[in-house]
Amino acid sequence: MREHQIRSCAVCRKREPQDVLFRISFSERGLVLNEERGHGGRGVYVHRTISCTAKPMEIGRISRALRLSSGVLQKQMIDAIWNQMHQEVLTTVTSV
Repeated sequence: MREHQIRSCAVCRKREPQDVLFRISFSERGLVLNEERGHGGRGVYVHRTISCTAKPMEIGRISRALRLSSGVLQKQMIDAIWNQMHQEVLTTVTSV
């Protein structure tokens, strides 16, 4: 049996198995929310909780986590991904 990979949430820094976290990576399309984890490369992990998805990370912090040059990311890209994650969390919470 394979062990679960442990990752740190980029927002709260708590460590959890990666299958309970969102994964965000950067591709030619910009920031991508990787539900299937099919994209290679560096990823940023965020808890699937209201508290971790409520407020987007700062550009500099997520750029460093993804090892991107400054100026590559735009605030709108981060806001769009965070809105998508937050809506998914809210939908999950209200449907339970």
